[in-house]
Amino acid sequence: MKERVLFGVGGFLFVLLALYVLPSVVLALSICALCVCASYELIVPTGLVKNRGMKWVTLAASAMYALVTCMPSAVLLPAPALIGGGFAPQATNTVGFFILGSNHGSFSLTESEMRAYLGIFQEQFFRFVMLFLLVGLFVCLLRHHDIVRAEEVMAGFVGGFILPYLMLSLWRIFEMQGGAFLVLLPLVAAWGSDTCALFAGMAFGKHKLAPVVSPKKTVEGAIGGVVGATLIMLGVVFLMNNYAGLSIHYAGAAIMGAAGAVIGQLGDLSFSIIKRQSKIKDYSHIFPGHGGVLDRFDSVIFVAPVIELVLSVIVYGGV
Repeated sequence: MKERVLFGVGGFLFVLLALYVLPSVVLALSICALCVCASYELIVPTGLVKNRGMKWVTLAASAMYALVTCMPSAVLLPAPALIGGGFAPQATNTVGFFILGSNHGSFSLTESEMRAYLGIFQEQFFRFVMLFLLVGLFVCLLRHHDIVRAEEVMAGFVGGFILPYLMLSLWRIFEMQGGAFLVLLPLVAAWGSDTCALFAGMAFGKHKLAPVVSPKKTVEGAIGGVVGATLIMLGVVFLMNNYAGLSIHYAGAAIMGAAGAVIGQLGDLSFSIIKRQSKIKDYSHIFPGHGGVLDRFDSVIFVAPVIELVLSVIVYGGV
């Protein structure tokens, strides 16, 4: 327990430093590392992918996907959250970029224009990663069809593309206006729900939620997690609106809290099923006292895309 608490405190301090003090590259590399570790944990300790070639193709696709999503904007468009000693929005349009051309001299781009060009490049590269992953996996299957099952192709695609896409919602939220604060919302929804569900279950739990998959979870705890996460989310949004210069709709905050709690519990149970069927206790031991990335971020992986969607459609979409 002591090791678990100490690592939790250290991890929380690192997150604060990466968001508000250190260059954006540190956060980008951290999220990339989480993506690759999550992909590894899904396919290797579980035994879902046994072929060595498939493992390398899956991990290479995950790494390329994560790096091209995070690193261009982290390196070319640094925007720290702390400016002049005070909190400021994450994105601005005041940075100028000067591009040198071989035949046409040089020309300048604003930050918004550079982001648009990066977006086009990333969209094309993601298609390349998808094709690289599918072709690589099926080449391995055809070459070793006598010992490799087709299910390994599906597991490799989930590990190399789907799982990084879900995890990278954290970075896409970070790139939004005020993203250095908004990126905390998936963590609040997921871990706030877990904490509230734990205490609600201890106090009121009587009916098992999923007795085979997770014997300790109860229906009362799940309901308490949804209610608690919603209230915590409203409180956090109130603080961000009043002290961080954001303007998040409280209706959107309630939706993020409730929906995040529900989908987060689904993610927790889903990865627990994989562990149980694979007959492993933890996905890895990368986090002392906490297990692996999928043990600690199982609910966050499901919650982050939901928060991204709500922020894009309701909060910033004007709905």
